[in-house]
Amino acid sequence: NGCVVGSAGYAMHTIDSGATWTPVSSGQGYDLNAVYFVNDTLACAVGNSGAMLVTIDGASSWMVQSSNTTQNLHGVHFVDKDHGWATGDSVVVAITASSCIPQASSFSATSVFFTDTLIGYAACVDGSVQKTINGGISWSATATGASGLNSIIMIDADTGYVAGNNATILKTLDA
Repeated sequence: NGCVVGSAGYAMHTIDSGATWTPVSSGQGYDLNAVYFVNDTLACAVGNSGAMLVTIDGASSWMVQSSNTTQNLHGVHFVDKDHGWATGDSVVVAITASSCIPQASSFSATSVFFTDTLIGYAACVDGSVQKTINGGISWSATATGASGLNSIIMIDADTGYVAGNNATILKTLDA
């Protein structure tokens, strides 16, 4: 199974490893910027103006979820079905099974990745990487020298990669 999301709420779903794709109504008109699968059936998509969608059937259908923010959301990641985060334009949204709690932030992030429920990282448009060690309550910045970052993935709490503008790919061994 797989899913892609895009402009004007566009979503497509595959059940054959990408050999064929089927358009799916997301029920949302805002641009969708990211999607994350928690498991084979549960996924969350986020987008502009705080758009948030959830699927419980592997992306065959989507339900609108309130993110409790109107800020654009660009990244989403979960460590399990009860602990997720979305990042965007000066906001971090903590996502639980029962609520979404937005918190204003001093940074705008395009991507987020948590290694557990406390330690997380965000790739930022200013080229920095933000780190939290308390589940997103507070963040500290590390400059990378890049002009803008678009994606982050962590292998563990210390090893990770960011990708950014101008074909930038950076690796850390001591995050």
